[in-house]
Amino acid sequence: MKALFTYFQQGDFGSLFYCFWLFLGSFLFFYPLEKRKHWRLKTAIAGLSFMLLGILFPASRWAGELPIIVIWYIIAFLTDATLCIWICQISLEEAVFCAINAVFTEHIGSCVQILLAVELFGGQLSWLNSFSSLANIPVYLIVWLTYGRKLIRGKEHLRVNRWFIGVISVIGLTVTIGLSIMFKSNIDPDLAFVLADPHSITLLKTGQMYAIFFCTAMLLVQYMHQRELISQDRLAATHELWTVREKQYEMSRETIDLINRKCHDMKHQVAALMESGTDSPEKEAYRKEIDHLIEIYDLQVNTHNEALNTLLMEKGLYCSMHGIHWNCAVDDSDLNFMDKMDLYVMLGNALDNAIEAVEQIADEKQRIIQLQISRKDSFVCIRLENSYAGDLVWQGNLPQTTKADKLSHGIGLKSIRSIAKKYGGYASTEAENQAFILLILIPIQGQKTTE
Repeated sequence: MKALFTYFQQGDFGSLFYCFWLFLGSFLFFYPLEKRKHWRLKTAIAGLSFMLLGILFPASRWAGELPIIVIWYIIAFLTDATLCIWICQISLEEAVFCAINAVFTEHIGSCVQILLAVELFGGQLSWLNSFSSLANIPVYLIVWLTYGRKLIRGKEHLRVNRWFIGVISVIGLTVTIGLSIMFKSNIDPDLAFVLADPHSITLLKTGQMYAIFFCTAMLLVQYMHQRELISQDRLAATHELWTVREKQYEMSRETIDLINRKCHDMKHQVAALMESGTDSPEKEAYRKEIDHLIEIYDLQVNTHNEALNTLLMEKGLYCSMHGIHWNCAVDDSDLNFMDKMDLYVMLGNALDNAIEAVEQIADEKQRIIQLQISRKDSFVCIRLENSYAGDLVWQGNLPQTTKADKLSHGIGLKSIRSIAKKYGGYASTEAENQAFILLILIPIQGQKTTE
């Protein structure tokens, strides 16, 4: 208590404010991440405890002792990262990411405060130890709007490269701690520039502008690196999906060819069986059962495209076996100008999304998928409509996913649009009357365009 009384009596709130704004900075970056139980209570406890450490062990206690001041800043950084792990279900690399970005954000805010003090109060840096730290609010708001809230979506994990974040942290701490000691410390005259002449003030302002530029650049570099890692992950997921589709196509084609041959032979065998012997109710019931089983497999749609035949047979078979009303109408539209894997992946993704949506409907009578492929002037028009349950929530121009894997969100639709664009066409989506509609228009015999 005596230490607290002495602290407030002296009115040195620099370390308290530093700990508060540092923790708030990390909050901007860990807020969208997956939290642990009772994370709100933990956040409040962590913030108050961190500020208490700033009160009990202020940096001013070791004024003039550079090594200890450096260690104090490093301990504050490590403590902040540890608190991030205590609050969130994140890795050490993610916690370091949040903490070092908090350091950069706090440093930008502090530099803005110093510049305001120099301009408005003629270099009276004692102004910084009052409620002037509220000047940080616009800085933090800008960082949140332009960086923090755009960093990740939902409950994704950050993509952090261990070596990259390690190098960034070492460089960032070295520069920010050095600049803090050189330009901001007003605790001991031996550690700060004395603002006695215009030259010193100019030097101080130049240093703060450099610090703002450096910290902003570090935030931008990490944001771009984060976007690049996410893009690489999505590209890898798309490539894996493409590979799986290719294998699936070959397996489905072989399986369906075998089924068609067996069905053809079975029809003749059943016909011969029915013509022999006497009729009976049991025999007629057996015949109807066999006919029904054959009809399930005899769903082949004959088009001029082998990949399309295989896909429609495969999905029609699945729908018939899972209580989904499957309506398919295909005219003489020639899709042979498309690569067979492009066509298989594009329509396969679309039909898989439709099947996944209708399977969420409890009433089988409402499970409806309608596919129409037709020619309109010089375009092939593909219209896929499916029913869905509940309310559809949109994220941008994509429906919100219900999958646990948020990374894969939208990859199917993005792949569809990418393939349509490759052939000079486009894909659009809309929802009305509990029906989701996907419309794809592709110019017939169109030249492939470069994305």
